[in-house]
Amino acid sequence: MHKGEFVGINAANQRKRILILGESHHTSNDENSPNRIVGVEATYDTKDVLAEYFADPELRNRHLRFFRNIAKCFGEFSTLSKEREAFWNNVYFGNYIDVLCGVRDTVALKQINTKGNRKKYNSQLFSFIQENEIDVIFCFSRKVYNKLPSLEAFDKETKGDIGDSHRLDMCEYYPGPRKGISVSLSKPVIVYGLKHPSQGFSHRRYQGIIAEIIKNEGLFNAAD
Repeated sequence: MHKGEFVGINAANQRKRILILGESHHTSNDENSPNRIVGVEATYDTKDVLAEYFADPELRNRHLRFFRNIAKCFGEFSTLSKEREAFWNNVYFGNYIDVLCGVRDTVALKQINTKGNRKKYNSQLFSFIQENEIDVIFCFSRKVYNKLPSLEAFDKETKGDIGDSHRLDMCEYYPGPRKGISVSLSKPVIVYGLKHPSQGFSHRRYQGIIAEIIKNEGLFNAAD
């Protein structure tokens, strides 16, 4: 995962801890920025990007709409302040790939497929899960979801409608050793796989089913 993950101020106090997992940070278009080269670590932390989003309620930076699209899957919020209070303050956020990637190109997939990287990324992710006692992950990237650790016989998986780009896939990792990574989980973790929230994304396609998940799984301390 990329350095400096975002931790909402109430994220650790949730009955079930939730990680929102993205794909990668993107290179900058600013000619004066040091963050223009794919394959290198960004000079900023992941939490800095969320700080930039919270400081831009009018979304003048269109790249930050990524975060608005994610949040709207979990509810409609009249202001950014209410969105932050009801959603972002209660979750963890991180990006799977630990270096900069391009926009709408094949760099992210090439990074994952580079020898040793998938194992490294999955080990970093599972270490974060274990250290922060994560219960549920919403993975907003098909590329990432499909490259998570292979399921063992004791794990569980449910595929969504394969013909629907907005399908919701789900797998559940159970405690125990697994091939490809050295980290063993101490408790089950559910992972939901969703479409990347960029061009062609519709949060309305996910709102209903995620509302059911929130209710059934008791997320966001819903039982209070």
